[in-house]
Amino acid sequence: MLLEELPNELLSKIFALVWVFRSQIPVYERRTYPEIRLVSRRFNELASPVVFANFRLHHPFVDIAPDPAIGPDADRRAVLRGCRTIVGPLVKRLTLETEASYSDPPDLDLGPWFDAFHAFIPALTSVTSVRWYLALSSAEYPGNGYPPLGIEQLTTELACLPFLRELTLDLSVIKQYPQDHFSLTPFSDLKNFSIVWNHTVRPHPRIVAEISRVLHRSPGLEGFSFVIPWNFWRCKTFGSLVTMEELFDEMLSGTVHMRLKSFESRGVIVSGGGLQKHVRHFRYLERLRVRFDPSPSAAANIGDVFRVLMIEGIYLKHIHIDLIHHPLVFDYLTSYSGVESLALKPGHPQDDNPQLLDRFFSSVLPSHCASLKSLRLGGNFKTVWSQTLQEHHLMQISRCTLLEYICCWIWIRPEDVAPKSSENLVTVFFELNYSTSKLI
Repeated sequence: MLLEELPNELLSKIFALVWVFRSQIPVYERRTYPEIRLVSRRFNELASPVVFANFRLHHPFVDIAPDPAIGPDADRRAVLRGCRTIVGPLVKRLTLETEASYSDPPDLDLGPWFDAFHAFIPALTSVTSVRWYLALSSAEYPGNGYPPLGIEQLTTELACLPFLRELTLDLSVIKQYPQDHFSLTPFSDLKNFSIVWNHTVRPHPRIVAEISRVLHRSPGLEGFSFVIPWNFWRCKTFGSLVTMEELFDEMLSGTVHMRLKSFESRGVIVSGGGLQKHVRHFRYLERLRVRFDPSPSAAANIGDVFRVLMIEGIYLKHIHIDLIHHPLVFDYLTSYSGVESLALKPGHPQDDNPQLLDRFFSSVLPSHCASLKSLRLGGNFKTVWSQTLQEHHLMQISRCTLLEYICCWIWIRPEDVAPKSSENLVTVFFELNYSTSKLI
């Protein structure tokens, strides 16, 4: 049977699968997939929603002249304007990049590109998710090529998209000049809201307050994430640490009761006191991901968090933490059953404890063997958690009848890969694969 003879439903699934796995296609052949739209009108109608579902909108980062009125960049902007009515309604997930790179000229003028963005964005009538890479800078040092009020207008246009429910702001700063204000007033009624703060100076309290107000204006919010990557919070220039409490401060004055199902933090102080203060928003919490709490009392914090969860009867289905030695952590995990994904990446010296390892396999894992689908143990540290799994450990894992994914970090020594002992290492992996393959 020829490809053209397949029914639309089957053909659409084929196009979608090929697009999902396009990273496995040789680079020189990847551009041929979008060209399948040129085969026929029918192929165009079926393939276009797949090709344009994810759309990246950005200005060129290098070799851009001030206000380029002619040339290839002007042609690209003309194409962007011309295709908005055809492509715009097909876009589901938008990546918007407006940051300037360090190699851009000092007289960079992004005004023409912002004009093209303003013309294109309102046509994105089906977009549900936006990830916006934005560079902030102070009024004393603009240095980003943004036209006056350009960011404010983009913010308003994005917020007006009728089906926008998921927003990720990836915020960086132009050199060492952080901006002290960034209005997020237009955004409201989000389902998922994420912040990535990429700088060695903490966000100004006014920016944190703006983030908190978005939560207040989104009573139906189900997921919130605040991530500070690359250990920026450890820099001397960072200033006071960001806390969970200040991220939710605006919620104290209102009567809104969110039903958060997912909360993620990295580089943020998350304490039991902060959770207790805002617990009314977390009563439906299912997913908790807390990593790199920068507080000296981080271990006590996570223990107190699980104490509050246990008292309030909030039982998580998905857990990812990197501190486990506080007694309340395993007390909580053994107090119920039903965890579906569990990631323990112990990095504290007191986590390197054989008794903790034994308790996990003898008490924690059996409590969730009937529901666990994903298990991650250990990290890039030489601890008891990165040793080769023993036979009784594998036996406990084999009782997790729904397990679909397992990742165990194993610390390999030079002698483990020596010619005379490498077979032992391979045997271990075969044992692990055999034990888990029986469950899938």
